[in-house]
Amino acid sequence: MPLDFEAWKEFMAEQQAQFWADLRAIESTQAETARLLEKDRQHVAENRQRIAQLVDVCMSLARHGEETDRRIHELRESHLDMDQRLSALIHIVDSLVKRNGGPN
Repeated sequence: MPLDFEAWKEFMAEQQAQFWADLRAIESTQAETARLLEKDRQHVAENRQRIAQLVDVCMSLARHGEETDRRIHELRESHLDMDQRLSALIHIVDSLVKRNGGPN
């Protein structure tokens, strides 16, 4: 079987042309992939920053809640103390009124 040199040259030229076309397509795909990866990296960095801000806000709210609870507790204690003092004052006034002949 004789070798057709011209057909072989044409086949090799087509193969080489296809190889370079495929290589350009791969390079284009690589460039797009690199662009998308960079975009994803930027989104990840932005998301990390937003998460850090969200954590800061949550911690601030937690501290505010603890401070509010502490103040409510202090007010309750103060109210109980005032109730006890008022009850003692009412008892003293009631005793004085009874001793001085006031209404029973």
